[in-house]
Amino acid sequence: MKLVHTITATAIMALGATGALAQSAFDGTVGLTYISAPDDGYDYALQFGGSLMYDISPSFDLQFDLLGATYSNSSNMYLSYGAHVIYALNPNTDLGAYVEADTTGSGTLDWIYIGAEAGYNSGSIEAETFATYAITDSNPVYLVGAQIGYNFDNLGSLPGQMQVYGGYTVEIDGSSQTDNIYAGVKSDITDSLELDLRAASMESGSSRYFSLGLNYNFGKGARFAPRTYYAALPGY
Repeated sequence: MKLVHTITATAIMALGATGALAQSAFDGTVGLTYISAPDDGYDYALQFGGSLMYDISPSFDLQFDLLGATYSNSSNMYLSYGAHVIYALNPNTDLGAYVEADTTGSGTLDWIYIGAEAGYNSGSIEAETFATYAITDSNPVYLVGAQIGYNFDNLGSLPGQMQVYGGYTVEIDGSSQTDNIYAGVKSDITDSLELDLRAASMESGSSRYFSLGLNYNFGKGARFAPRTYYAALPGY
């Protein structure tokens, strides 16, 4: 039943995007991701939500994020939300600053994140990096990551691009550290619908996860990914 509710909520978001939002000044992405984490304490997780962008000038954009997560061993729903201010340094390079927050399964505010990010897109090469400081009730926590991808065009019957990408994220919590090394493939199914397959190795290979995501992009899509814990370490 939880799976049905999650898929239904995501479908409603996607229908909204294809309607009024798609015809407005807004751009963005909505999606649903299934995560299998065989080495963790749950069989699977579901992430759903999206990002909405609004052009406030030729050089500045606002992006708003909403991300939900549910786990097979829990009836709780965990939510993350936040906002980015994005500056277009040039046609290929964007700089951003963001504030994000997580909630616990009971809905109370948990971690708050502040950070900076940068992205580059030449058409064939896409890259981004970020650095986040998490405000918690214990040790300071830092999340740092980078991703790079290469886009292939005109591949047979594919309607758009296929991207092969790889990335690295590290969480530093006091004296402990969690590494997330991942690689994946994204492929356009239609002009707006995208399939995303990813495999990852965490904690020097002792924890793995595999994910399958389906994203709907309207307008230009979202510029940056959400930067919370659930987004940076989705299989943990």
